[in-house]
Amino acid sequence: MRRNKPDKKSILALVSLLAVTAIGGTFAYFSQDLYAANEFQTGKYDTDITEEFIPPSDWQPGVTVDKKVQIKNSGNVDVAAVAKLTESCVRREDITITEYYTKTDGTMGEREVALDKPGSHQDDRLSTIFTPKNSVGEPMQPEEVAIKNFGANNVNVVMFDDSLTTEEDYESYYKDKWVCLRKEITTDDAPEVTGPVYYFLYAGLIKGGQTTVPLLESVTMNPKLESTVTNTKLVADVDENGENRYTFTATSSEYGYDSVHYKLNVKAKTVQATMAAIDSVLVNSEDGSDMLPEEFAGLLDYVKGLCRE
Repeated sequence: MRRNKPDKKSILALVSLLAVTAIGGTFAYFSQDLYAANEFQTGKYDTDITEEFIPPSDWQPGVTVDKKVQIKNSGNVDVAAVAKLTESCVRREDITITEYYTKTDGTMGEREVALDKPGSHQDDRLSTIFTPKNSVGEPMQPEEVAIKNFGANNVNVVMFDDSLTTEEDYESYYKDKWVCLRKEITTDDAPEVTGPVYYFLYAGLIKGGQTTVPLLESVTMNPKLESTVTNTKLVADVDENGENRYTFTATSSEYGYDSVHYKLNVKAKTVQATMAAIDSVLVNSEDGSDMLPEEFAGLLDYVKGLCRE
């Protein structure tokens, strides 16, 4: 009997089946895991008020004290800046003079009496404004106790001018300078004391690593101020009846600024240089709007125009 030999096709099919079985009956595909790491580094926001100032202990009329105030951007985020200067004069101690009087036994006595003047022990707050008189005793223009020196020739600080309204005006007169507006304000803490407040807006952006020009250079005590008591004198003589007669005289100014503690307060606020940030922080917040008078609206729009969206 003759056996049939398997043909080549059958042998190849069997080999293929065995190969599939050998790898567990599965099919293999090429695959690869891919990753892309996207890292965003945030900007550094860091600003400061810098001052060059040594507080004097014996400040006197006509004496100038250096007080250089600037804003420094130590970060790498562009910022806009506003500032405000306020002042106060507070009596540090009661001012007294020696008063001479005749006792009931006819002898001369003396006693210390507090000066009954504005700013004495009865009211320790003094206005930062006083009104000097001319040689014939007529009132002159009100003047400030402390004269603020913002720098010469409008190099760093320009006083606000409401006749400048266009972007071309701002570019020509204000760009990269502090714009200052002086206003008379009655404070909530001392409503009866009126003094000037100085508002500042920087007409530009403070780039990362940059420091602004000074918004203040120095302060001078007004030379027209005088001591409260400049002279006291006791005169003793005899009257027509041969009795001792005593006369006490005192020469004093009307301002009363002896032993006054004067403060110049500097408050500044910086904000990220975007339109949305400026609106949120300076325009729509109570603290920010307190730093920004309504007269600065047009100038603020100019600064916003320098910002990115």
